[in-house]
Amino acid sequence: MHALLHLRAWQLFLLLFGLPAVLQVGVMAVLFTGQPGAWAVVGILFVAFLTLGGLLAWFYALGTHLHRRLPATVTMSLTRFRIAALLPVAYVFSLLLYGSNAFRGGPPDGVNGGLIALLVALHLASMACIFYCLYFTAKALKTVERNAPAPVSEYLGDFFLLWFYPIGVWMLQPRVNHIFATSPPETPTE
Repeated sequence: MHALLHLRAWQLFLLLFGLPAVLQVGVMAVLFTGQPGAWAVVGILFVAFLTLGGLLAWFYALGTHLHRRLPATVTMSLTRFRIAALLPVAYVFSLLLYGSNAFRGGPPDGVNGGLIALLVALHLASMACIFYCLYFTAKALKTVERNAPAPVSEYLGDFFLLWFYPIGVWMLQPRVNHIFATSPPETPTE
C-alpha cells in the first residue's frame, strides 16, 4: 500500500474514482436493460466494496505511514485507526456476502427486524469509523507538515478534502508526494 503514497494525483483519482465510476456505469447499464437479474444488486455492492476498499486503503496507507513521522510529542492511537479502517470494509463485505446468499436461496419469507436493526447499527458504526479515519488522517497530515501538534482549525480543511476525495485528491496527493519523497525519520510505531 506504500505505492499509493507515491502515485500522482491523476493516477490516484483514476484508481479511487475513475475505475469505480466506470464499473458503476456498467452495472447501471445492466439494470436499465430490463433483464438485470438478481446479481445486479450484488454488482452494485461489489462496486461499493471496491470503492470503499480503495478509499480506505489510501487512508490506511496515509495514516499508518504518517503515524511513523509524527513528532514524539504527538500521541495518536494507531490501533484505533486500524480498527476504524477495517470495520467499514468488513461491513460492506458482509453485505456483499449476504446479498449473494439471499439471491442464491431466493427471496426471504419476511423481514427480520433483528437483522434490520443489526444492519442499521453496523451502518452507523461504519459511518463513525469512516469519520474517525478522516479525522486521524487529516490531523496526522497537518501535524507531520508542521512538525508540531496541529489545532483543529488547521486540519479541518484537510478533513473536508479527504471527505470529498474526488476533489481532495488533487490538492492532497501532491502534499503527500512531497512528504514521502524524503526519507522517513526513525520513529517507532505502536
